Amino acid sequence: MLSANTQVPYECVERFDELKLGKEGIKYIVYKIDNTDPKNPLVTMETELKKVPGMSDRDTWKELCALLESAKSKDKNGKVVPGPRCVAYDFDYQLKDGEGQRKKLALIGYCPEDAIPYWNMLHSGTFGILKSALNAANSVQTNSMAELEYDEVLQRVDPKADLGGD
Repeated sequence: MLSANTQVPYECVERFDELKLGKEGIKYIVYKIDNTDPKNPLVTMETELKKVPGMSDRDTWKELCALLESAKSKDKNGKVVPGPRCVAYDFDYQLKDGEGQRKKLALIGYCPEDAIPYWNMLHSGTFGILKSALNAANSVQTNSMAELEYDEVLQRVDPKADLGGD
């Protein structure tokens, strides 16, 4: 498989651990696959967002989805094409029946439906390697923006989440 030699640098794991511990107020981290060397793909951190005071989880999620929808990568020939991304997202939500506030970290893998087969295959294997390297307990993988609706993903991360608000 193409991703058998995928590298996950220590910096990616370290930053994920900082997100998990709530350090520096990070809300999410976006990872991408660098395929400069197709035989040894590398997971890199593309961007991250710090928590914005007063911004709801849903609004942050909308911005993230817009970023994912516009993400680009290069194919083996250097042509720019729709590209996959992995996101570590810190959900902050209420439980049903007023049971309190919760936080859960989830790893989300998104590979667009119109991605070339090369990216689909590389992303699928890399997502598993990244999930293992980060020791991510909650994960969601999809190729559909419709499946990245906030309520749907949060429900998959925690079925007890109150979807009526943030």
